[in-house]
Amino acid sequence: MKEALATGIAAVRSVAAYVLVSLYVLLAAPLGMLLALALKSPAILYVLGHWGVRLAFGLTGIRFRVIGAERLRRDRAAVFVANHQSNVDPPVCYRALHPQLRFLYKAELAKGLPLLERAFRLAGFIPVDRKDRESARFAVEAAARGLKSGDAFMIFPEGTRSRTGALLPFKKGGFVMAIKAQVPIVPVAVQGVCQMLVGAAMAGLRPVLEVPYGDFLALCADALINHAAKFRFVSGGKVAVPLVVRAPFGPGHGYGAAHSQSVERWFAHVPGLIVAVPSTPYDAKAMLKAALRGSEPVLLLEPLSLYEHAAPVPAELELKLSGARVIAPGTSLTCVGYGRALYAAMAARGKLPDPGRVEVIDLRCILPLDQAALLASVRKTGALLVVEDDPKTFGIGGEMVAGVVEAGLPLRQAMRLGGADTPTPYSASAEGAAFPSPGQILDVMQQML
Repeated sequence: MKEALATGIAAVRSVAAYVLVSLYVLLAAPLGMLLALALKSPAILYVLGHWGVRLAFGLTGIRFRVIGAERLRRDRAAVFVANHQSNVDPPVCYRALHPQLRFLYKAELAKGLPLLERAFRLAGFIPVDRKDRESARFAVEAAARGLKSGDAFMIFPEGTRSRTGALLPFKKGGFVMAIKAQVPIVPVAVQGVCQMLVGAAMAGLRPVLEVPYGDFLALCADALINHAAKFRFVSGGKVAVPLVVRAPFGPGHGYGAAHSQSVERWFAHVPGLIVAVPSTPYDAKAMLKAALRGSEPVLLLEPLSLYEHAAPVPAELELKLSGARVIAPGTSLTCVGYGRALYAAMAARGKLPDPGRVEVIDLRCILPLDQAALLASVRKTGALLVVEDDPKTFGIGGEMVAGVVEAGLPLRQAMRLGGADTPTPYSASAEGAAFPSPGQILDVMQQML
């Protein structure tokens, strides 16, 4: 009975939301546009769009919040390029937050809708006719006109809403790259963009590429493995490639087989690359700043499941990309992890009768591997447990265990817990079973102790 009632309420709410949003779009929006055009006030359009988005999200029960506004440089210009219909609403919110935002949109969005076209023009939005290359180039140049060298950045979005409906300004937006002068036309094409940015880095720029999902790094493999990682070597040290690639990766959100892979081992075999995994807000910022100041190609793999973790970050940071860190000292067992698996290990440690017997190490950097920190801990504890989300077969854990064995340390026991040798499942229950859980880790810790 309760389930039927809940289903009925949800259905009524859904229909009501559809009707109210339709009324808003068909009545309030056109009236608001007419008023804005009559008064020549773009502000009315921004308020109209902003509260329209809030209304739609609120009625459908999606939690809505705009975060990071206080961090936006309002004295710097920005260009937002919408590549599909769902990217039209978020820029309206951004525009209310950022007074110098230029917004490019597909011309066909307003085709046959003169009122909408005039409203977009009043708001300063610039149409791009994708079928006319010269027109598209002119539109992008028009958006960049007046921007001073070094004062602008571009956002190429590929899905700007998070799973909870939060709008994340200038984050999770596809490609983000700094520019010096004019704005180039950059397609949403990971493979081509990555190749282009390797060349830009070789030419002296410091490009930053944000790939929507780590899984898409497969498209960047040639650029990163055969070019970015090798140019310093083949040029005799004359050519550096200071390219930074950021990519959210790993399980925890139910994104399925092609959007939830643990991809760190793909690139851990490539000399010349730095592969780092920040597990805390502190490291997320410190590692990015360190990467931007270095001269090597850096791959920052950011665990998807940790994006909503919040913690204060001090102004003064230790800018280190490599080097493991002991986050919980112990005496009888060394447990090494990174990313999501690190938090699962800490949760398991907290359930032990004597947590102080387990030392937990945040690996932080996959390549180069901090073997010295690992050996120092195992020399003290005599046992090693490696917890990781990438598949156990040929995983990072195997390399760590092998390093300890080769060092000839007295090792009481060594075990690995890794992801299952299977594509990442979509359903929450199956996904949870495919990766190390606090319960599984606890059982292994108790066996080893």
